[in-house]
Amino acid sequence: MVTSVAKPKVAMNQPHLSQTERYIIALLNTMNYRQKQIAATLCRSPSSISRELKRNTTAQGYNAIDAIEQARTRSLNSRNARRIDADTLDAVKAKLRIEHSPEQIAAHLPISHSAFTNSFVPTSATVARCTNTVAVKSNAANVMVQA
Repeated sequence: MVTSVAKPKVAMNQPHLSQTERYIIALLNTMNYRQKQIAATLCRSPSSISRELKRNTTAQGYNAIDAIEQARTRSLNSRNARRIDADTLDAVKAKLRIEHSPEQIAAHLPISHSAFTNSFVPTSATVARCTNTVAVKSNAANVMVQA
């Protein structure tokens, strides 16, 4: 008796690989799985896996932690990334020094900062990303930002 196994459907609504998926790719890659097998396991397109391995494989091989950091860096440097002007960044830093949370800063900035009349108002997530970026730039020894 032959039983057929249904092929997993490829998810088309997930544009970015998650951290967990990158760890799975690293594990399966070290176990010598083929790219098609990794793609089937993750329900992703084989081209997505191929692209991920091509972008993030170094002479030492594929490392999930390095891949996550490189993806985060590409995202921050993307032309679609939201930019915060210098005045806003200074205002955020000042609020961080007096231990305000990203939520408090995002709620308070539009009221206190007159530059937001016709520009983009940062959300708490944007403020949190901004603080992580500032931490990385100010501390060269910091290799990976925890988000």
